Amino acid sequence: MIRNYKPSDLQTLRQITAICFEKVSIDKNIEDRFGRIGDMGWEERKMSHIDDDAAANPDGLFVAEVEAEIAGYITTRLNHSTRIGGIPNLAVLPQFQRRGIGRRLIEKALAYLQAEGMLYARIETLEQNPIGTSFYLTSVSKPNPLGLGCRHRLIGKDQTAKIHLTFGLKSSIIRVSSWQTVEA
Repeated sequence: MIRNYKPSDLQTLRQITAICFEKVSIDKNIEDRFGRIGDMGWEERKMSHIDDDAAANPDGLFVAEVEAEIAGYITTRLNHSTRIGGIPNLAVLPQFQRRGIGRRLIEKALAYLQAEGMLYARIETLEQNPIGTSFYLTSVSKPNPLGLGCRHRLIGKDQTAKIHLTFGLKSSIIRVSSWQTVEA
């Protein structure tokens, strides 16, 4: 079941973040390269992103539950002036992966962004994130015949997005209203 976020979920979402982002977080990369920064480790820095997402847009934070246990979440951001929304964080606990939960969270987030008037949604994942990359490339995409990234079929036959590589990120730009490919 996908439901709206409640403030009482925050600590659990922070814990899921620490579990799911250990090998795929920019914050972890920074710490591995430069050492601990100040008196805050990578986990606390990454978990603070969820705090920020919950504070910035609690109505756009959705939680997946399996048998009353929180299994994952997705966060969204709105930019009404550009009409480009974002999906900054998506996490599903390892024991709940490969059950369609990530896809359902994406569907919920995209529907929310469209209802909020966003024309596009941006999703980024580090190239070093095999779970995220695999999710986008195998669950929701088909190869681009030009070799310039991938076209993504997210929800239905007319719902596509383009992924491109920028600074080690895989970034998808999705036209929310018609789900058409956008050149980025």
